[in-house]
Amino acid sequence: MTTAQNLEGKTTFNELIISVVVHTWDADDIENCLKSLNTAIEDATTKRHIGKSTLHLMYNGNEHLDLHITELFVHSHYKQPVNLKLNCENKGYGGTNNTTIRQEVTIPTREKCLIVMNSDLILDKLSISHACELLSSSEKPGLVAPMLLSLDGTEQVYGNKRYPNICTLLARLFPMLLRLKFFENLNTLYEYRSDQDKNLKMVQICSGSFLLATHEFWFKLGGFNEDFFMYFEDFDLSIRANKLGCEHLYNANVKIKHKGGETGKKPLYHKWLFIQSAFKFFNRHGWKWY
Repeated sequence: MTTAQNLEGKTTFNELIISVVVHTWDADDIENCLKSLNTAIEDATTKRHIGKSTLHLMYNGNEHLDLHITELFVHSHYKQPVNLKLNCENKGYGGTNNTTIRQEVTIPTREKCLIVMNSDLILDKLSISHACELLSSSEKPGLVAPMLLSLDGTEQVYGNKRYPNICTLLARLFPMLLRLKFFENLNTLYEYRSDQDKNLKMVQICSGSFLLATHEFWFKLGGFNEDFFMYFEDFDLSIRANKLGCEHLYNANVKIKHKGGETGKKPLYHKWLFIQSAFKFFNRHGWKWY
């Protein structure tokens, strides 16, 4: 192994940074996320997968939040160190997360790691421990891709993807197209749903809802490309890393429940942002029609 080893008396990673950006402050979602994150951090710390951790929680929404009240809320549900930043400039998902990445990732080391994650997740207690084990086992560590589940845990949400194509993305915008066999087959392959993917170990593109990697990875990639204000920043990051030889690792034991997704059900403005970002992505990395 080339990353830090979980040997007796030594942690797998010396430090874990967690970056969470909130645009719409949903108290219930954030409470559930913080509680589950706290439990997962405690488990990983106890098992010496991480030495210390710091959560960077940034709010860039339109509503003004009171610092004192918000601090009380956050600390009542999360018992680890927190750096809370309210009423930040909205630089988009990637751009706002880059604030933490650039502040914390100053050298290309594999001794530390950083997670970018959504605030509408519920982490399994063992998720961070399993993710750290997986990341430390790789010779070419890229991102760790979790198994995403519905909030009730009964259905898998296929967040990790193969390289996108125009026909599949049309079906994402207009789900009625998935009733046609042609689009259904393309989507099955795109989302790693086929029988050949049952023993999946690596993916091309990781869901932006949960992105764990070493500081070396984030340093080499320079964080997110801020040309993508919303949508496809995770696609662009994953593909740029692939081109550098990084391997994005999947393990079904890294279980996370996710509330979001379903582009086809988003408001028209979000669909327009999706289309704009898709054009930027294909212009940069190459067009694929089906």
